[in-house]
Amino acid sequence: MPRWGLFVLFLVGLLAAAGATFLQTNPGYMDAYYYYYGGQQIASGHGWNEMFIWNYLDDPTSLPHPAFTYWMPLTSLLAAVGIKLFSGVFPMFKAAQYSFVLLTACIAPVTASLAFNLSGRKGFGWLAGFLVIFCGFYLPYMTTTDSFSVVMLLGGLFFLLYARLKKGRALVFGLLAGLMHMARADGLLWLGVDGLAVLFDLAEENGELNFKNVLGSAISGRYLREGLIVVLGYLLVMFPWFYRNIGEFGGLFPPGGSRTMWVLSYDELFSYPASILTPSRWWDAGLGKLLAARGEAVWVNLQTTIISMGVLLPGILSILGLWHLRKNKLVKLGFIGWAVLFGIMTVVFPFSGMRGSYFHSGAALVPLMMALAPVGIDVLTQTSLKRFKNWKDERIRPFYIGVTILFVIGFSVFQYFSTVAGFEGDSGLAWNQTETRYKAVDVVLDGLGASRFELVMAASPPGFTVVTGRAAIAIPDGDPQRMLEAAKDYGADWVLVEPNHPEGLDELYENPQDVGSLTLIVRVEDVLIFGWEGD
Repeated sequence: MPRWGLFVLFLVGLLAAAGATFLQTNPGYMDAYYYYYGGQQIASGHGWNEMFIWNYLDDPTSLPHPAFTYWMPLTSLLAAVGIKLFSGVFPMFKAAQYSFVLLTACIAPVTASLAFNLSGRKGFGWLAGFLVIFCGFYLPYMTTTDSFSVVMLLGGLFFLLYARLKKGRALVFGLLAGLMHMARADGLLWLGVDGLAVLFDLAEENGELNFKNVLGSAISGRYLREGLIVVLGYLLVMFPWFYRNIGEFGGLFPPGGSRTMWVLSYDELFSYPASILTPSRWWDAGLGKLLAARGEAVWVNLQTTIISMGVLLPGILSILGLWHLRKNKLVKLGFIGWAVLFGIMTVVFPFSGMRGSYFHSGAALVPLMMALAPVGIDVLTQTSLKRFKNWKDERIRPFYIGVTILFVIGFSVFQYFSTVAGFEGDSGLAWNQTETRYKAVDVVLDGLGASRFELVMAASPPGFTVVTGRAAIAIPDGDPQRMLEAAKDYGADWVLVEPNHPEGLDELYENPQDVGSLTLIVRVEDVLIFGWEGD
């Protein structure tokens, strides 16, 4: 790809990303509010603490709570950079967004270069770069304060550098694995992908890339040396974070994260106390229930792969491209990386995987899928010409390309407006629903005489704290008694029961009533506000 072409794709990506921010005046949902809050804290020099608790996995005792005990900090660091650079010119959230706008703009030229390296054809690069700009379900989330653009760019860079770099790749791979891990906890898996990449290189030097050469390379001294370099690169990025964790928690990783393996539903991520999440309880649920959950996860995650990660039509085309290039070392590596990620998010973490974790992590593979889609169009064209003798290449290829482009644009624009601009009754834009709801609650709490220092229990503690400035803790999974127990233990002054509530609160939400010493005070829009009797 010529440099001017890559620059053009960067500009188009920049314009598309900037346009996507137009209707986004706030983070929009809990994950993005979390990272945005972290960026505010870092930018203001207030340290690595949070005035909210959004889950109880690490058995939190009080506020402030150590930050990033579940999610990783890179996204917040990038948001902090945007805030520091642009908050004097733009509103703070817009300033935070600009880091992700720039990252998103870089994905198109990276993907185009990757497609060119796979095929050697400039046209394939142009098409792949354009397809990744309009990336379906990802489009609404790329420019908010979430990890999508970070992970997608890092994944694209990994595959591109694997295709291009000849020297120093092990160290670069380690650095990228460290950044992946700093972006997402499951980014640690990329350390294994890096090790496999080095192994493939060594095996290919010994001849054909087959099992015998791979096995021989795996036990060689050179592989050990190269592997240590990968680990060194990884540790160069991760050492400060591990040092912080050792000082804060006494170990490399925050406590409680492993408990997510033992949940029996997604809502159990918010279990209180989290000590109930044990291997024995998990196993006692019965093999049938455990297998049923994983069977559902297989189906949901396969749909995510084709429809969300692959934007449906390009996803199908990328399968054709993958099969056509199945002997390509890079394609093999990408397929194995996908299979491992799919397996982890289906077997080990099926509930988190179905509810967004696989969608988040799979963003790393989107550039490779879009790079394979033009190859799939070529395969489809050649197959059509063989089957239909009277068809002409100069007609059928542009037709397939045109249909693909029009589909991706239409599909992506529809998803964007459905997610961001979809109206939710009197609450206005769907994207603003959290902000609108919590602003209304904040006004009512002020009217009730609530101090700014009183603790509130809410469905989205990060969102509530960002919108109102009040400290918050999460509504736990379970029935009203479990909610009451957590509220008492943490000293919550107010409890909000919202439309997004645990299944165990369905009856309370539909038929509001006092819960022990918690008294129903008022209903604000679709939120029930409870306070302690006598308040």
